[in-house]
Amino acid sequence: MESAVIPLDLQEPLSTVTDMVEFLKELGVVAVRLVHVADSVSSSRAASQLDEVARHITQQQLTHQGAEPKMPVTTHVFSGSTVAEILECANAWDAGLVAIPWKRRSWLQRNLAGSVTRDILKLNGRPTLIFRKRDRIQTGPLRVAYATDLGPSDDAVVPLLAGRHLSMESLELIHADERAPDLEAEKIRQRSVAGRLETIADQIAAGSDRPGLPHISMEQRVGQPRKEILKHLAYLKPDLVILAKSGKPRGFAAFLGSVAEQTAYRASASVLVVPPKE
Repeated sequence: MESAVIPLDLQEPLSTVTDMVEFLKELGVVAVRLVHVADSVSSSRAASQLDEVARHITQQQLTHQGAEPKMPVTTHVFSGSTVAEILECANAWDAGLVAIPWKRRSWLQRNLAGSVTRDILKLNGRPTLIFRKRDRIQTGPLRVAYATDLGPSDDAVVPLLAGRHLSMESLELIHADERAPDLEAEKIRQRSVAGRLETIADQIAAGSDRPGLPHISMEQRVGQPRKEILKHLAYLKPDLVILAKSGKPRGFAAFLGSVAEQTAYRASASVLVVPPKE
């Protein structure tokens, strides 16, 4: 994930955008493109505003690093359908991910009025980062949690966790699922989950090309995944949560949103949603 597209509505505080760029560096991103979708009347003004944001980011990098900025920042203003243009830009630039600053929206706003973030999460074939500022003051290596459904998407996430570009202080593997119907079946289920989490940890260690692996811990939760994951994250307080993008929810769950969507909106950390390998 060496490049990132950052869609902005130009209402974001400059500090939020600069903090997000610094966070992206911890993910291994080395180049960003700021994009804005405007109508034809406001496109010239939007281009000027976007260039000002880019200049501010560059100046902040010069101030903090005392040298030429390591991360180039480019800008582009489009007109048309917001979500379609953002995703087209990511495809045309072959971006590693789309990074979106988190904005507070109510459940009704997301589900009835619609949301650019929600649509990008659903339609983006690339990883999507919903960025929130860290709770802790320290910068540097991230405390990472990977909430796995133990499905095919592990194949897409394990190389990311093993790679040297993601800066990690610690890693916790989390799995949440409903209890089995009887005690003996539940014991078997828990042993199976523990074994599969151990396998993921072993795959990360075997595929790692980083100088030193972070401490890897494992956690099983019993209950409704969307609730149990959020409950554990509130206790764990990671800097970054990684989730796999699952299939289309059915029934009432389709209205509530997937586990990844719910976590992205409600977790107090940045959330990276990774699609399965094609």
